[in-house]
Amino acid sequence: MILTYKYRYYPTKNQMIYINNTFTVIKKYWNRLLKEKTMIYKESGQIYIHLIKDVLIYDEYISNDKYDVYGVQNSIMQLNDLYVRNNKNNKPLKLKSDLDQKTYFINNYKNRISIKENNIFIKRLGNIQVKYSRPIPKNAIIKKATIIKTKTMKYYICISFETERIIQKENLNLNKAIGLDFSVSNLYVDSNGNKGKQTIQNERISKYYNKLDSLYDSLHRKKPGSSNYKKVYLKILKVYEHIKNKRNDYLHKESHKIVNKYDIIAIESLNLKQMASLPFVNKETGNKFKLGKRVYDASYARFLSFLEYKSKLYGKRLITVDEHFPSSQICFTCGYINKETKQFNKKTIICPQCGKIYDRDINAAKNIKKEGIRLIESKMRK
Repeated sequence: MILTYKYRYYPTKNQMIYINNTFTVIKKYWNRLLKEKTMIYKESGQIYIHLIKDVLIYDEYISNDKYDVYGVQNSIMQLNDLYVRNNKNNKPLKLKSDLDQKTYFINNYKNRISIKENNIFIKRLGNIQVKYSRPIPKNAIIKKATIIKTKTMKYYICISFETERIIQKENLNLNKAIGLDFSVSNLYVDSNGNKGKQTIQNERISKYYNKLDSLYDSLHRKKPGSSNYKKVYLKILKVYEHIKNKRNDYLHKESHKIVNKYDIIAIESLNLKQMASLPFVNKETGNKFKLGKRVYDASYARFLSFLEYKSKLYGKRLITVDEHFPSSQICFTCGYINKETKQFNKKTIICPQCGKIYDRDINAAKNIKKEGIRLIESKMRK
């Protein structure tokens, strides 16, 4: 299994110059080659692949020993792959800008990257001073290192490595199973009736959105391109970064808590784009609005990706129920299908057949758990 650990990186002055030079050259070649690809595709309809041997990597202002040539070559190969993939999906690539987050990676070719006693060493960069939050396993095979410079001028290094650190669980306990249903206000509701703390999290983050409003007001009063404009813009970026870190921290803790407690986790495959466009009626005012921002703020897709890799890491089973499975329509007690429960604003449902009063989300989570266990048992029989 390939894992990636991310560390805060504090480069020396010479390392900072070397890294920034590499980013400058990467931007130059990325934009030039992307324009060539776009022009050739418009004229002939063919996708042109730039071979590394045909691209002369040279900068008239920066000598070759002042930047990472291999990092530039890797970015050209990355451009080739992304152009083919995005062309199939009809998503044109963008030109690189100085305001973007910058990244480049270094393959561990001929032991360019070495780690000894929590010290990271990269050829031509030297010793890497990082905030070493967690050690890399001793038996790990280092694959690559990725250098990142964020929009807020912070540096990070990501070490990707292959490891056998996967806990195998031969006998999964069906009694330790949980079903999760997506909730706009709580992130998730489980089959035991527990809810995520998304509401509390949103209250904590809301003060940063208030801060953003005042910063944007200040930005509009500044002259674009001036030093004061750049200072305020940097403050805005830092607030967005803080919101992102807060949200990721919460999602990591919630996903770790679930994976640590249960052997089987059943989830529902959802089309979040379609859900974000659905209308929602406010009970108090009667106004209609779309769920868009509330759905994306919940970061449910990221939460599921965390659950997926942590389940693999700790030998647990994550089972996905089809999105067309009517989890919210089936009464868990008697099995009656009630199509009225499709409406989001109806949270408490009375079953027309058995008269059971239940919470819509908890009932859906129980059905997802039941269906997940059924899917696992059918696979075991095969």
